[in-house]
Amino acid sequence: MKYALVTGSTKGIGLSIGKGLLDAGYYVFFNCPPTDDDFTEFNQQINENYKNKYSLIEADVSNVDCINKIYDDVSALTKQIDLFIFNAGITDRSPFQEISYQQWMKIQNIFVNVPVFILQKFYSMLNQQSNIVFVGSMLGDIPHSTSLSYGVSKAGIHALVRNLVKFFADKKIRVNGVAPGFIDTQWQLSKAPEIRQRIENKIALKKFGSPENVSDLVLHIIGNDYINGTILRIDGGYSFE
Repeated sequence: MKYALVTGSTKGIGLSIGKGLLDAGYYVFFNCPPTDDDFTEFNQQINENYKNKYSLIEADVSNVDCINKIYDDVSALTKQIDLFIFNAGITDRSPFQEISYQQWMKIQNIFVNVPVFILQKFYSMLNQQSNIVFVGSMLGDIPHSTSLSYGVSKAGIHALVRNLVKFFADKKIRVNGVAPGFIDTQWQLSKAPEIRQRIENKIALKKFGSPENVSDLVLHIIGNDYINGTILRIDGGYSFE
């Protein structure tokens, strides 16, 4: 049995990745904040079909206090782990002059700080030839005026991927990232039709991606043992029009 932890995984991209891993034979530790009470999609796709093949860890990965909770819950079931998917994310659309230190640090924690120290905590439990995959963003490469903290922290993820490679090379653990563009998660689906149309006009394929497009790429990365230190963009050809 192989074990995987996927943060932010009770809906959207994380849920699709988790389901793909279950289908591939992994035991999956799903994760969501304790205050997240929307389990409709999760229950429909996972709880009803994969009994005894997963656990749900309720921990807020924007707070470093989550690390011991996650470690304790995982190590209660296994002494080894084969895969980390760091997918959890939030944003802050405050104007520049209104950004608070607390909200800035919350976003840096969820994308960069907490993943680093989770990996440090679990280092001895990571099997040889394990995988680590970060979900970055197209906006980590393209400057964006809507959320400074989001863009900067996603760029931090991309740098983290490349810098972590050497630290895990002795165990032949590969570290990679994916950088999605506009994907039809609940957030994107809730946008007004005219806003979605403006976005689609900037995408060469003229459509939003699906969570399954991203999870398929993540599973491909895991299965290809020569992809390492790479950030793969999946954005339908954004700004090629």
